[in-house]
Amino acid sequence: TAQAQEIIDQITNVSDGSDNSITVAGHTDDVPIAFGALYRDNWDLAAARASSVVQAIESSGQVGPGRLEAKSYGETRPIADNTTAAGREENRRIEIELEYESSRDRGGRCVPPHLSNHQIWLNSHANAN
Repeated sequence: TAQAQEIIDQITNVSDGSDNSITVAGHTDDVPIAFGALYRDNWDLAAARASSVVQAIESSGQVGPGRLEAKSYGETRPIADNTTAAGREENRRIEIELEYESSRDRGGRCVPPHLSNHQIWLNSHANAN
């Protein structure tokens, strides 16, 4: 989505030349994947979500692959009730965490305190699960 691309652009801009690491975690709701679907289970779906964001960040050319990590939590860390459609929608998400090793980037620029450890959550509306 355009909103997701805007967030990725912001992340790559603040990460350019710094000593931070970026961890992208994929999450799903607890609805089982249908037999014969593209993904084997919710772990695979969450991993695909996280990997697609890592690949988008890496393709910017501003963040090296050694600073990126993708994780899958599947359905194991819900933030909302999976018994409602609204809750399941909240649980289908990506979390992006920027962790800075120091308060200055490699260019000597100060990293704002609100970015020294920053976490972003994106809900995934593109997939039904």
